[in-house]
Amino acid sequence: MHIEIDHRGSVTIIRPEDRLDIVGYLELEECLLDRLKEDRNRLVLDLEEATFINSSALAVMSRFWADCARAGGTLVIARPSGEARKFLRLGNLDNLMDIFEDLEDAVDAAATRGEAPDTGPDREAERGS
Repeated sequence: MHIEIDHRGSVTIIRPEDRLDIVGYLELEECLLDRLKEDRNRLVLDLEEATFINSSALAVMSRFWADCARAGGTLVIARPSGEARKFLRLGNLDNLMDIFEDLEDAVDAAATRGEAPDTGPDREAERGS
């Protein structure tokens, strides 16, 4: 699997290509960890090319969403493919993370957000649960 990385100001765009499977999720985890080590905590995960996401990759996304928030940043999803959206829904990440159909909207959101994760009842009410 190949992961493309692009920087736009304080935001880092990460584009995994193909499958986030047993090998792909490890590469994604290493990539995300490297970004945090570089103090790059405003991340956009562009899933336009993702065709499969296993449960380990979903767990990595969830963990790094929380890690970015604790570091004062954010992790958002951009342009999930139809298949990627199904896996995000199955893993309930569509209720946890912000998902944008447009890459520029995701970059703008990542540039301006950065608050500690709130998992209390008010957040659930905001999402209409």
